[in-house]
Amino acid sequence: HINTHSSFSTLAWMEDVQPGLVAFLSQSGTYGQRVVRTGTHRGIGFSKFVSNGNEADIHLEDYIEYLAKDEETRIIGAYVEGLREGRRFFKLAREITREKPIIIMKAGATKGSAKAAKSHTASLSGSDKIYDAMFKQSGVIRVEDEVELFDVVTALLSLPLPRGNRVG
Repeated sequence: HINTHSSFSTLAWMEDVQPGLVAFLSQSGTYGQRVVRTGTHRGIGFSKFVSNGNEADIHLEDYIEYLAKDEETRIIGAYVEGLREGRRFFKLAREITREKPIIIMKAGATKGSAKAAKSHTASLSGSDKIYDAMFKQSGVIRVEDEVELFDVVTALLSLPLPRGNRVG
């Protein structure tokens, strides 16, 4: 767990990461590091980076709830292999996305990646159609890769958050 607004980090590669307004959560440490480095090279600053891995104790939903209240974070991004508390996530996301966008790259769209996600986080990746519906109903923006993630982040940092029930 890294707070870029503090002066201490045990990760040498974090030296190049500039403080900013984007928090990124990843259920894969290696992929999360790649995303943060890619964002840094594109000029994106980060408030927090969390690699929550196998989620033995603290789950993605806990981090999202924390980041909703974090004044240093304006946008929440995540690489998600699966959710342990789907209903809680839905309820949180529906509330949070009114004030802060949540952007998610969801693994498990194919059978092979679903199997890899299950072995990595021990969570079920679930039906991709169910995730799509949940994300849409809760206001979560789903992206396919880090390129699309940072295109969306750049737009959201440049413009006010869209309002109204006909947006999306």
